Amino acid sequence: MKLSLNMKLFLLALIPLMGLLYFAGTKLYDEYQYKHTLEKIKNGMEFNQEISNLIEAIQKERALSIHFLAQKKEFDEKLLTQRKEVDKTIEDVDKFTNNVDLSVFPKEILPKIDAVLSLVSQINEQRKYIDNLNISTDSVLDYYSAINSELLDLLSLTVKSSYHDSKLSSLLYAYTLFMPINEVADLKRMVLLESMESGGIKHNMFIKLIQTITEQDLLHKEFSNTLPTDIKNRLKSILNEDSSTDEERIKILSLQDGENDIQNIDIHEWYNAANKKSIALKNAQKEFLNDVFNEIDKSSSKSLYGVIIAAVVILLTLILFVSIMFHLPEFKFQMDYFRSKMRRRFKSWAEY
Repeated sequence: MKLSLNMKLFLLALIPLMGLLYFAGTKLYDEYQYKHTLEKIKNGMEFNQEISNLIEAIQKERALSIHFLAQKKEFDEKLLTQRKEVDKTIEDVDKFTNNVDLSVFPKEILPKIDAVLSLVSQINEQRKYIDNLNISTDSVLDYYSAINSELLDLLSLTVKSSYHDSKLSSLLYAYTLFMPINEVADLKRMVLLESMESGGIKHNMFIKLIQTITEQDLLHKEFSNTLPTDIKNRLKSILNEDSSTDEERIKILSLQDGENDIQNIDIHEWYNAANKKSIALKNAQKEFLNDVFNEIDKSSSKSLYGVIIAAVVILLTLILFVSIMFHLPEFKFQMDYFRSKMRRRFKSWAEY
């Protein structure tokens, strides 16, 4: 059968049309998958918010408990109020874990949740020891810090499988580092609070202080290396605020005799500086979280735009394909033959 010129042109155009359909279809699939991944990331960040709220609530209870033990009080209304706040936040996290689809997260998250729940289940017993002044500040620090350590591991797992080669990737990774920075800064504040209340830095607290300052510096460096420039500039002053001063104070303490000897060191000034930094970090954390959600929304909008563009390209390509086919003489002949055949068949059925 000899092909017409129009049919030959159609066949020549068919290959690029099919290629266009393939690439548009691939783009549609990729953008749809990416949008689905962004939804997973958003769920993870919402879970992160619940965990972050619990970490902050426990930090507050830890501080009030240390103050209570140092003052040897019989009753502390603020501590009781904060305990209720922690209990409520624990319930909120528990409700969230029951309602969220945990299968979208790495499988390691389930044993980590069990580890957190195991530690949290001991909180009432620990509180009784505190109320009876039957526990050391070291033990209080270790217990509450152990809970937050497990919570921080849990937090990092919620975005572990969500990294991408993009600004969002660096933001998510930096956020998993920012929370430990916040916790280490608060832990340093707790050590200084205990030392201030007791009137001196005990040997074990001095060791904890060195550990927290060393860990803080390491986290600062890793955190700064992962940040986008605009966020790095915004947080630089907060992160580097007291690094050199801490080092100088540690050197002075190392040269002094006696674990309670804090001459030449203004412990109140040191605590106030640590407290100021801790508050600044908590405020920065909220801004940081907004940056992450804004980037997720921005990426989601771009992805949706990509899905729409790809779908429109596929639709227009199909319309063009069908339009060309209907204008081909061979196709028109086949259609006319088919219509004629169907008319005859309907006519015979009607006569029957």
